[in-house]
Amino acid sequence: KVPRKATGVILLIAMAVMGIITSKQTTMTALIASTFVLNTFIYMYVCYASAVYVPEMWPTSAKLSGSGFCMGRVSNIFFPFLVTSVAAGSMGSNGVFALISAVAVIIAVSIVVFGVETRGESVEDIGNVE
Repeated sequence: KVPRKATGVILLIAMAVMGIITSKQTTMTALIASTFVLNTFIYMYVCYASAVYVPEMWPTSAKLSGSGFCMGRVSNIFFPFLVTSVAAGSMGSNGVFALISAVAVIIAVSIVVFGVETRGESVEDIGNVE
């Protein structure tokens, strides 16, 4: 019932909020609980993106290569180095959680601006972009 674009944006905003909340925790119990909730939103978004939204945006002939490119070949190469440098810097692990939040917000804005609504559309109609 919920539009595909809205689902992605809601999950990403939830990730961003939980990233900030997690970075502010001062006790181990609160950190574990908030990290659990953050990871839950992350995995929900990954499942949604890789199995629902991203594959629906590509025509059948380009589905695998389109999804593979869209799921972040470049980010999988560079993001671990960025996380390591942020964690080693003055902000430490709080910076990593802030980075997760910032990336989630950037992706959410990108979906709002550039994303297509795929709910109720056939793969053939979505693939006929002119």
